[in-house]
Amino acid sequence: MILPMFAMLMLTLAIAILAVIVRIKSVTSGVVKISYYRAMQGQDVPDMVTRSTRCFNNQFEVPILFYIVSTLFVALDIASILAITLAWCF
Repeated sequence: MILPMFAMLMLTLAIAILAVIVRIKSVTSGVVKISYYRAMQGQDVPDMVTRSTRCFNNQFEVPILFYIVSTLFVALDIASILAITLAWCF
């Protein structure tokens, strides 16, 4: 159960890095002013900035339930094939 949790953590980290890279490119190309990111309002932003930000924010909604359930499985020492398969599918 630890490996699926680690994979989810790595996915979250990869999405965070992607979101930062997209934001940096939007500022360096002059499409978005850096002041926009203080309040996240006042300017239209490219679709990729919006999508990467929403994707990163989504990693702190439903996956939190995944972490809770997985931690319970580890703490209670439940190691069923079904649980591990469902964790990898998630």
